[in-house]
Amino acid sequence: MKKYFAAFTTQDWIKNALIAAIYVVLTVTPPLNSMAYGSIQLRISEVMVMLPFYNAKFVPGLTLGCLITNMFSPTAAVDMIVGTLASLLVFLIIIHLQHGYWVPLVAGVTNGLIIGAELFVMTKVPFWLTAFYIFIGEFIAVLIGYILFALLLKNQQVNKLIKS
Repeated sequence: MKKYFAAFTTQDWIKNALIAAIYVVLTVTPPLNSMAYGSIQLRISEVMVMLPFYNAKFVPGLTLGCLITNMFSPTAAVDMIVGTLASLLVFLIIIHLQHGYWVPLVAGVTNGLIIGAELFVMTKVPFWLTAFYIFIGEFIAVLIGYILFALLLKNQQVNKLIKS
């Protein structure tokens, strides 16, 4: 892991704090929060899931953002642990991928299965249907992120900001 999480600079910690804050705002702010929880989810903040593909140093900020966001979940006590660990698992897989086009699929399948299981246990919703809905919402959000970052990274300043 040392290879991926070399010494963080003050600038890295500031970027991570901003990423966490943006993630939270894009999830818990009305009306975005109406789509963020439950068996059918579409978190706009999940467009940021692409960040660890470009720079592993963004994993702490995204994980913290997810943890804070999950404090607002109807199943907060469990979601803070299960949901955050599911996201962390996705981030740790993403940093090893060779191609960014796999990120939406990895994020969708992983979160679909784990969050689908969490909601099945906590709220007794049908597992496979819920897992499918979570997969679709996650896949769509991260696919938008994939397209958005492909466009943004054409700008040299944005590219330098994200990859440094």
